[in-house]
Amino acid sequence: ASINSPEIGTDGTLFARTDRRLHALNPDGRLKWFHDGHYYLSASPVISPGGSVYMSDHMGFLYSLNPDGSLQWETDWYTEYYTRLLQADDGTIYADNFYGLLAVIDPDGTIVKDVNTLQGYDGAMALSPDGTLYVCREWPNDVVALDSNCEQIWTYDCFADFVAVGPSGTVY
Repeated sequence: ASINSPEIGTDGTLFARTDRRLHALNPDGRLKWFHDGHYYLSASPVISPGGSVYMSDHMGFLYSLNPDGSLQWETDWYTEYYTRLLQADDGTIYADNFYGLLAVIDPDGTIVKDVNTLQGYDGAMALSPDGTLYVCREWPNDVVALDSNCEQIWTYDCFADFVAVGPSGTVY
């Protein structure tokens, strides 16, 4: 199994996924803990400032793990295939998938909003300091800006699979 997209927690823990398993490694390389998903894990984990670890699998399950690797909560988003995650400063989690679905999830695992407005997502997400969510779409090849209610603010036609927001709010 190959290791993909590692993340590093504030305490130096390295998080790496392999197929169905998320590994947490100490800074010296020793295994700290691991957690298995129901199916293949689909994206890099997201590490909250408090140490919670969020991950998703290809069958639409979203997981929150405590810093010790124990399960905090699990929810079935009822979607499948390649979910990406992003966490806002207030703890809100954004999850989207290849089919263009976007879920807004409270830190306790409650799905607050589930919208199907993104059509053909295949890129990245970024969140600005003012709460605007930017998402790259493969079709129709653009970047879309969404407000806090997940309503479209604007689109910009371009072929992009990466988006970032600077501290001043500039979109790159």
